[in-house]
Amino acid sequence: GIVGAGGAFIIIPILLVLFKLPMNTVVANSIVIAFISSIGAFIIKLIQGYIPLEDALFLIIGSIIFAPLGLKLGKKVPSFVQKWIISILIIIAIIQIVL
Repeated sequence: GIVGAGGAFIIIPILLVLFKLPMNTVVANSIVIAFISSIGAFIIKLIQGYIPLEDALFLIIGSIIFAPLGLKLGKKVPSFVQKWIISILIIIAIIQIVL
């Protein structure tokens, strides 16, 4: 949906430009929005057997290990650098969608 990982390229610019939120707030909000919106889909896909549990466990462990590192890095990287990185990632996502 529009609030999942694919919708981040729409949500992030809206929060930055229209609502004038700081970058760290935008990132935190987009992650929470995506997490909440994905819970229902995750439960349904898990019940239907579409989620390989071994792969999910690998991702969960990786997230637990690297999320705090990302938080620390995000506090040290200036906001304008974060905006450039997000802009580049959004452009790459748009190119992949078009092609």
